[in-house]
Amino acid sequence: MKMNTPKSMIAKIALLGLILGGTTFAHSSRTPRLLDLDGDGIPNISDPDVDNDGILNGDDLNVDGGVALSGPYAGRYIGDKFNNDSPREKDIDGDGLADNSPLELDIDGDGLLDTDPAELDIDGDGRLDSAIDELDTDGDGIVDRRDLDDDGDGIRDREDTDDDGDGIPDLEDSDHDGAVLPLASGPIGDGFAPATLANQTYITRKNGKAEYHRLVFTSETTGTISEGRHAKPFSYTYAINTETTAALNITEGRGESSVLTIDFSAGTYSEQEFEHGRLEKAKTGAISLAVNP
Repeated sequence: MKMNTPKSMIAKIALLGLILGGTTFAHSSRTPRLLDLDGDGIPNISDPDVDNDGILNGDDLNVDGGVALSGPYAGRYIGDKFNNDSPREKDIDGDGLADNSPLELDIDGDGLLDTDPAELDIDGDGRLDSAIDELDTDGDGIVDRRDLDDDGDGIRDREDTDDDGDGIPDLEDSDHDGAVLPLASGPIGDGFAPATLANQTYITRKNGKAEYHRLVFTSETTGTISEGRHAKPFSYTYAINTETTAALNITEGRGESSVLTIDFSAGTYSEQEFEHGRLEKAKTGAISLAVNP
């Protein structure tokens, strides 16, 4: 559970002063009024439970939307219906400051500054900032690999020593820009083909391309593949060829399938992509086992 800290409260008070002094909100060109979604007399910008649904902002997957438990809107749903990780959610804590605004110092309204080392989930979407499936660290709707300021701290990534704000310096962080990156080159694990892929995640990158794909094997026969925010389900079969190589047959649906030959000793793969049984393209690339930092 996240609680307000003195440092964050000082920043909130300073920000309130800026707003009352005439700073304009990202959503309006006029001098703003302080928003109070649940009508409890506490402005959203400093309210620990913006929608009064009984879930503190730091634990609420939709900070500014829920059924109010008390006050003038008791029993009614108030706010929006966009979870914190929705691309349509542009102001997670409903304080009137856009999540990508340089004035927004606490994106999820949990009382911890986004730059505080204790803030492990900047956008309050339930994923740690260091997690490999956290693709939009600051929740501004721009995936990190396209975002010029991944953690929304107002410091552009090219000048930031911790792009994704996970507390791990970029020089030590294999996932510093929130993009999906292979964590190592060369042998995968001990270099031998594993008996099963179930409950493992692999990262692939086609040779000569910047795009990375994440393969999550959720069972012995099913998994998901993703580049960016959206994941597509697939079914698969897996067969060991030699001590260090194996064949992976993936079926994604709509007649799309692919056959990968993986060399675990080299950390490489070759792939043939088919559409309705017809070979469409062949490619090679690197593959590695993904492990959260």
